[in-house]
Amino acid sequence: MAKKVKMFKNRWLQVSAHSARENVYLEQLSLVGKDDNVLEIGKGKGIAAKLLTLKARSVDTFDLDPETRPSFVGNCARAADINFLTDRYSIIFCCQVLEHMDQVESFTALENLIKLNPKRLILSLPDNRKSHRLGITIGARKFSIVITRPRSGRKISQQNSRQHHWEIYSKNIKSLIRHFDSYHWHFLTRHYRLFERPYSHFFIFERR
Repeated sequence: MAKKVKMFKNRWLQVSAHSARENVYLEQLSLVGKDDNVLEIGKGKGIAAKLLTLKARSVDTFDLDPETRPSFVGNCARAADINFLTDRYSIIFCCQVLEHMDQVESFTALENLIKLNPKRLILSLPDNRKSHRLGITIGARKFSIVITRPRSGRKISQQNSRQHHWEIYSKNIKSLIRHFDSYHWHFLTRHYRLFERPYSHFFIFERR
């Protein structure tokens, strides 16, 4: 008897924002193992760090704001603030942080993080391109894909955004990936928009 195949399609704005954000934290959790020493850039409210401690061997945090009470205080765009952490961590997370700097400064920050020599660097950035989600369930197995609309999204700057200096949109995604592919110490192994929250675009760098 053939297995029943069910298809579903939803708009980009799916479920509640709270539920979608929870899935971002769960995605981060899925990328670590029990032997990993983790550094999270941008502690914020500490939700991700607290969740990661359930699985990783150790979790430290780094933030510009001392009021968040991170493990280390500093600016990741300044090498002198962060290079003392070189070779300490197998995984570094930098999720939804770099867009709060201008793009030149954010690229400097990313280079500083790569020079810390983690086995894996996991970056996520806001992607405001419009998209559809397509999922297929075959028996107990589920397959999903985010389909991005071409020539969609808009340029973000401090003039039209309260917090972000820039975001991913159709006119900068190709140049952004070319830049990420240019690093000598790590290479970009994959990137993807999270199915549950396509606004979060993940980039996975592995040590060469």
